[in-house]
Amino acid sequence: GNGVDSWEQEAIGRVETALSSSVRVSAEQRLAYSDGTIDRDATLHIHPRSIDPLAGSAQLVQQSRGTSLRSTTTLRGEFSTRYRLRNTVELVYDLVEGDFRSDDQVLLKHRLDYDGRVFDVRMENDLTKGSISGQGVAQGGLIQSGAFGSADWTYQHTTSMSYSPGRAWEVTGDIDYLWQKGDAGSNSDLTLEESVAYNFYTVNGLVRRIGLLKQEALYQRFQGSNGEVLDASRYSLLAEYYPTRRILLGAELKYNIPVAGDGSVTTSLVAAANFEKLQLRLEYGYGTSDDADEQRWEVNVRKIF
Repeated sequence: GNGVDSWEQEAIGRVETALSSSVRVSAEQRLAYSDGTIDRDATLHIHPRSIDPLAGSAQLVQQSRGTSLRSTTTLRGEFSTRYRLRNTVELVYDLVEGDFRSDDQVLLKHRLDYDGRVFDVRMENDLTKGSISGQGVAQGGLIQSGAFGSADWTYQHTTSMSYSPGRAWEVTGDIDYLWQKGDAGSNSDLTLEESVAYNFYTVNGLVRRIGLLKQEALYQRFQGSNGEVLDASRYSLLAEYYPTRRILLGAELKYNIPVAGDGSVTTSLVAAANFEKLQLRLEYGYGTSDDADEQRWEVNVRKIF
């Protein structure tokens, strides 16, 4: 089994104050000193600070031996307005020194939140100086280059927007950007995604949704340190009709443009019935490209006793 013979002491100090009704600042210092051997698999609920990832990384440390000193300093500022806009800035310095590992990181984080009546925005910016594992970064779903890994500098940006002027319309947009720089050069990945949906309703005593039209688009672009540029995109159109509250008829058309090769078109049809103790679903899919044509039938029946 995994042996555990260690002890750890941790001290935490925190100061927080409001400079005004809209500005709040805080400072926190965490110090942890450990000695001995600890294995991550040997504990279920308590993980000593000596094996926790650094602030800007998701890389796990499996085992720590000997003495270890961990220092995490966090400075934080929050600014909010009566116009539903809130900004948060955070500066973190994370240091670990010991017999088993020595590493440090500087992490600068910014978050913006706007909660409007019909329009919402969420924005995050993270800049990390120091070693960071590829486990701590995320790429879009169309291109998985495998080029992101350990780097000296990492910048991640995420923006999510939604617009709902009424019950019928739903509009969303997302921007994700990732940049890393290391000894081999820099890599970047940009993903853009948008969705527009319109819901149809009928009023006959009760308001009931009877249909949906939805359009989606996804685009991803990767630029490598060797000058390589990869592009991929996907577009889709979805239509659903509910003749009754238990019956669904739907159709979807997708067009994919991969990194290499020709684009492909996929058509899907669905019919479903959802009763109290019986659920039926029939799906048909047809995909075509220059290389091949494919068809798929699927029937699902679920009986509840």
